[in-house]
Parts: sequence; structure tokens; C-alpha cells
Amino acid sequence: KMVAQTQLHKIAEEAELTGWPTEDILDQFTSRSRGLMIWIVFICNYLKGRSKPQEDLQELLQLGRSTPNDHEGAEDHMDELYGSILECCRWDDKHFVKSYHQIMGTILASKIPLSANAIDAIWPGLISISTIKKLLMPLLLTGGSHQPIQILHQSLYDFLTIRAHSVERWKVVAIDEKLDSQQLAVCCLKVMNTELSEATPGIGFEYGENREIPKDIELAISEQLSYSCKF
Repeated sequence: KMVAQTQLHKIAEEAELTGWPTEDILDQFTSRSRGLMIWIVFICNYLKGRSKPQEDLQELLQLGRSTPNDHEGAEDHMDELYGSILECCRWDDKHFVKSYHQIMGTILASKIPLSANAIDAIWPGLISISTIKKLLMPLLLTGGSHQPIQILHQSLYDFLTIRAHSVERWKVVAIDEKLDSQQLAVCCLKVMNTELSEATPGIGFEYGENREIPKDIELAISEQLSYSCKF
């Protein structure tokens, strides 16, 4: 309860709210979390930056109230939350849907976390990842455009790649990791075709005058090229 109280008070200060959260709201919030710290963290991440966090929280607290959930497990509890947040995205916009699947698919399929800049370079012509990040912010751990992007929790990966496929209303958010891995591999080949040249540091050192392996190659080439060459 102390963590929930601290986080909600920070959100209240940012939104310039007074008298919120009330003790009743705080009790409801901690009760609905069922002791899952990730549930609390996820909700608070979602509320940060929202124009009316008090109203958004009230809506989230109503999730699952229409059906019995006394025996609902932690997995089901998180799935319902993930699904409800994702359902608020622009699924009637075909450009958004395409960008979501390619960007989220890349985040899940990449062998090491990639930055927003690298993903933008790997998928040129899509909606900028910064736009997608704003909508998916509660789901992701990310800093600036040069910082690697990671999902909030392993349970989100399992939800998107496994369980969402079996629920009709969540199929639109489901990620086909095998397909996305194949598409990422093709994109990596395109990156190498575009960015590799005789002038690329490290190219031709076997037959050049300098036979030593160049140092700090990764500092001299792009992140997307480095990733493509490794994987």
C-alpha cells in the first residue's frame, strides 16, 4: 500500500490534483492489485502524463467487476489489464496497426534491446516509433531515443505471443514472433546492403596495410548496422 500511495501522490502532484487519491480510492487500488507489484507499476506508468488520471484510474478499477474474479489467477489478472489498455489504441487505423505489429514485433523478436532510432532505421517509412511509444508507454521501459527499449515484464511477452492468440477480442494485438523474426532478418540484410561499403570501419582489414583488427568499430557504425552484422 505504501508503494501505491507514493506513486499515486506523485501522479497527483504532476497533474496538480488536490485531495486525490482519497483513502477509499487507495484501498480499492491496493485491493484490486491482489498483491501484484507489477500491476501497481503498470497502472501508475499508464496514469503518468494522462490529463485526467483520477478518471482513468476509476475506469481501470472497474475492470473485471462485471464478472466473478475471486479465483482469477495472477496471469489472468495481468492479461485483462494488458488487453484493456491495448484495446484503447487506434485499431481502426490501418497505418497504426501495421506500425504496431512491426515495431512491437521487432521489440519482442530482437536478440538484444534496440533503441527507438535503430528501430526507425530498420523500418523506414512507418509511423515514427516515438508516436507508437506514447500510446504504448505503460508497456515499455525506455528512456531517450538512443536508449534501448524493453517490455515492462515477461508476462507481457507471454500475453502477446501466446495467450492473446486464443482470445478473439485480443487477436488484433497478438504478435507472431516467428514471422516477426523472419521479417527482422530481412530488414537486417537490407541494412547491411545499404550501409556496408569499402569505407565502413573494419572492412578489408585482412588485405589492407593495417592488419590489426580495428578497435571501437561499434562507435564508428550505426546501431542498426552493428545489430545486423551480429545477428
